[in-house]
Amino acid sequence: MAPNDLEVTGRSTPLSPGATVGKIERLAAWRDRLAPLVGAVRSSIEDARGRAAGIGDRVDEAVDPLSEAISALSDRLAAFAELTAPRRRPRRALLRTSAPRDRARRTGRPGPR
Repeated sequence: MAPNDLEVTGRSTPLSPGATVGKIERLAAWRDRLAPLVGAVRSSIEDARGRAAGIGDRVDEAVDPLSEAISALSDRLAAFAELTAPRRRPRRALLRTSAPRDRARRTGRPGPR
């Protein structure tokens, strides 16, 4: 028995020359039937890769106008918020104007007007 007979056939006995030729012919026929399918699968994979490669650019093109609009809206909302926010008086001014009233409430005496 040749060293590779067990690996090739899964058997421990050698094949006859006729059986070997038959197996080779069947494998060749199988390969001939498979070759066009392999080519078609490769072509389909390459086509899919080509189509997928352009998806990112198309998504960017579709999303860019929306991103620009959102950025402009954000800027306008920030400006609007600044204009509509109540202005706070500085803390010192707040204390000066409210202190006499607070003192009057605590002591029961009217404060300066």
